[in-house]
Amino acid sequence: MTYDAIVIGGGITGAGVARDFALRGWKALLLERGRFGRATTAGSSHLIHGGLRYLLYDRLTTHETCWDSGHIVRIARPLLTRLPILWPVYGDHRRGLETVETLLESYDRFQPLKGGRPHLRLNPAETLRLVPGLKPVDLRGGLLFDEYWVEAADLVAANVADARRAGADAFEDTGVEAITRENGRVTGVRVIGGKIIQAPVLVNAAGPWAARVAALAGAAVDLRLQKGTHLVYRGSVPALAGLAPWAFCSKPPTGNGMCSSCPGRTGPSSVPRIWRGATTPTRSRRPPRKARICSTPAGAISRFFPTGGTPSPWRRGRLWGNADRKNGCPAGSK
Repeated sequence: MTYDAIVIGGGITGAGVARDFALRGWKALLLERGRFGRATTAGSSHLIHGGLRYLLYDRLTTHETCWDSGHIVRIARPLLTRLPILWPVYGDHRRGLETVETLLESYDRFQPLKGGRPHLRLNPAETLRLVPGLKPVDLRGGLLFDEYWVEAADLVAANVADARRAGADAFEDTGVEAITRENGRVTGVRVIGGKIIQAPVLVNAAGPWAARVAALAGAAVDLRLQKGTHLVYRGSVPALAGLAPWAFCSKPPTGNGMCSSCPGRTGPSSVPRIWRGATTPTRSRRPPRKARICSTPAGAISRFFPTGGTPSPWRRGRLWGNADRKNGCPAGSK
């Protein structure tokens, strides 16, 4: 069997590339060793964002990120939920309300690229009305900025379906065990079971397993793995009552990373996801499926609530790493 291109890896990158090939008239094949969108993609923050954090040091990247997000908004708008994100500011924060608002004023100029709305500044009373559980002491106010939330697996499924409609083939549970070569050039792949599929173009979209796939072709990829941490809760979190359909972001006490809460698939307040490492993830030297959690983000969020420490509702969550997943389920959750 021969194709114009084979894409290895059925996450959002691989699905999008296969769709692009098919829309351009190429005979494309997408191969995924597990389930489409159920590994690293499923363990993401689920945000379609404009790159606010890049604005501090790289305006061009923020521009490109907003431009790219705008394409997703136009193509897949029914799958997206507008998600205003609340940034509470306290008197002991390193950056005050005016400084944070200056950043968001600059970000407002990029928002039209993705159909975003300008930021809003809230006084303390308005901030507490939005999130009654916030610690009121020394609260200087809050700022809201606009992003989108998406069920990542659904976005992958939509890309795969569109690729198939355009003529691509896409298969799950089809791992690649070898890359075939002739006279130093890649000629195709051998999938588990021994079947050989030929194509002059191969795309490695294997995410954290990209180095392993590259090695099959005798190539080396200097890949530095990083991991984020998510706490997933069943049901609502009392401390965040009133938050839906908003998200919450804050810098943890160490200043390392970003802590956020986002809605889950079954409703804005039903399965909040709180994660750490969105800004500066922890480097991982372990294989993706053996990644370990080395710190808990709950304390970094709970410090904004008057109970302090880690309230009991937070302890009922499960802790898992972005890469430490199998078939879309947190490790050890079954």
